Amino acid sequence: MKHIIKIMNEINNYTFSNIFDNVDRILEKGKFKDDIYVVINSNGGELEPTLAIIDLFESIPNNVFTVNIGAVRSCAGIIFIHGKRRYMAKHAKFMFHSPASTFKENASLITISLEEQANNLRFSSNQLEGFLSDKTNIPKDIIKSGLSTNEGITYFANDCIKLGIADEIITDISKILY
Repeated sequence: MKHIIKIMNEINNYTFSNIFDNVDRILEKGKFKDDIYVVINSNGGELEPTLAIIDLFESIPNNVFTVNIGAVRSCAGIIFIHGKRRYMAKHAKFMFHSPASTFKENASLITISLEEQANNLRFSSNQLEGFLSDKTNIPKDIIKSGLSTNEGITYFANDCIKLGIADEIITDISKILY
């Protein structure tokens, strides 16, 4: 049996909670061997919930496949490349860029946390570089270049196949999801 989980909005703690609840329902039913298809069309979002989603998918016995039906940008792309098999629609896009930070805490705390924030950004950039190196065939110099700019690098479906970002271009989504 196949289960479909959708990521169609910003990735945040609510997204993680929703995905966790979906996975929990699958596992509660004892469906440990059922395949899970994660259909993604998202501009990305927050890194911490993204990493939690990846950890969740890597810690369950089910095969997790990812499907890009529009665009997977930023953190959505990082989730996408963690699929056991990765599918893309023929007009879909994949984009990665440097990690960013926004301060959500009280303004008086900003100066205290600048050094810590800079260290976190360096760590996050190294993490993203590792994911892209391990999961794709994008040359390391291109990865470094893309991670050094907020504009990042965008690839279309055919290039994603060549670079090992995706495994297959799909023209009929029903063949893999239903």
